[in-house]
Amino acid sequence: MPARDFLLWLIDDGEANHQAAITTVATLPWVRLERFYSGMEAVEAFTAIEASGGRAPDAVLMDFFLVGERGDQVTAELRQAEVRSRLVIIGYSSVHSGSAAIIAAGGDLVLRKHADDRGVNPSLANWLRSLRRG
Repeated sequence: MPARDFLLWLIDDGEANHQAAITTVATLPWVRLERFYSGMEAVEAFTAIEASGGRAPDAVLMDFFLVGERGDQVTAELRQAEVRSRLVIIGYSSVHSGSAAIIAAGGDLVLRKHADDRGVNPSLANWLRSLRRG
């Protein structure tokens, strides 16, 4: 069991995906969610954290199709910005081609972006719960 809360970042430009992540994390009180609508905003925040020694996220959910950006490019930029942290970067997509590109750019795994009738993403919830058990 983690000694501290799990910090999860979501980088996605879709409001419905933010709402599903919020609803999912609300079922897991040990997970803290920070949300970004822009990959560059997240890269800037992460770079500042790495420089200051602040709290880096434990994992990043990375959308592939961002307005004016691509998730694989943002993934590569996050990897280049890593100094002391090692992020778990998750391709978060409903289309596997985008997720495969995120993996090729240095991502770690893929989770399906979807929500059940309660608004919870079961793939995300199950992955987070597996961390708690592991």
